[in-house]
Amino acid sequence: MRTIERGRPGGGFRARIVALVAMAFVVTACGGQGPAGTEVQTRAVTHPFGEVQVPAEPATILATDEYAAMNLMALGVQPAVVYGSYGSEVGRVVLEDAGVTVTPGTTFFESPPIEEIVAHAPDMIVMTGGAEMQATYDALTPVAPVVAIPYYDTTWQDSLTAAGAAVGREDRASEMITTLEERIGAVQAASKPGPTSLSVIGETYGECCFSAARGTPLSAILEGAGFTRPAAQDVDATDGDFSVVPISPEGIGEHDADLVVVPEGQFYDADAVRSQPVFQSLPATRENRVLQVDGDIWFGNFAFAVHWIATDLEAVAQDGAAATVGLPGDAQARWAAFREDVGT
Repeated sequence: MRTIERGRPGGGFRARIVALVAMAFVVTACGGQGPAGTEVQTRAVTHPFGEVQVPAEPATILATDEYAAMNLMALGVQPAVVYGSYGSEVGRVVLEDAGVTVTPGTTFFESPPIEEIVAHAPDMIVMTGGAEMQATYDALTPVAPVVAIPYYDTTWQDSLTAAGAAVGREDRASEMITTLEERIGAVQAASKPGPTSLSVIGETYGECCFSAARGTPLSAILEGAGFTRPAAQDVDATDGDFSVVPISPEGIGEHDADLVVVPEGQFYDADAVRSQPVFQSLPATRENRVLQVDGDIWFGNFAFAVHWIATDLEAVAQDGAAATVGLPGDAQARWAAFREDVGT
């Protein structure tokens, strides 16, 4: 996958941020001063960048991306401000239906729009990512307490647990993990005789091709639902940032299965995969055993994505390549079903 250059803001940039946020929220271990000198109760949260004191009852949460925001929404906490860093159509629909405006543009990797963020006066910022987001985290910390939710190189359970800790909903997160694990297990229990092996072949940023490595959220969900993978995909990641298995166009033949899934979406180009000569020669392709799915969701690591994938796999277990899987236009119905299942 494409390597994105990650710069660290220089000293002058940092000084400008500090000047902009002279009125920023300040906290201590036992409390801080809020607006008009009011006492603000805080609590400690441990996250990938250390420990931070956050408001016990934040009034204005800003999420730097849709996926962090949807994890908070799943836990019953609605952010006031969300940036569309992933360009997710599903995320935009879900959040705007809830009355949350998604601001176009990214807060990732490049310097985030500090002036805009300060103007929103958040008393807490929640972001997606770990070490790869160090520069973004450093830029945001003068504005308000920042909590990072791990996303890459972690399980979906740990990511959801971290989201629960960020907003003081640890028990709710634990209950949701149990529900989602049962939902995944139910796919295998209810499946009819059908496809037992499933291959995922994707393309992104103009590079073909890749699949999800062993231990990634998608791989864990597939295993929990009773699907096996081609041996060529049952390996550890070689790209630590994104946990993928590179597939050369010439090596696609090693990735055939009962069902081949090709992701399409904001960052995924299904046509680029389908146009590969070796892909066209796969038995699965010749026998119409190829299914196109929403790649932005299938490679997502947040609670709603887990439920969405399980729902797709249930249809696959029943109907194989004829399965009806979720598309961005199904976001509202899928979100309603998710909320009903997890009790949000």
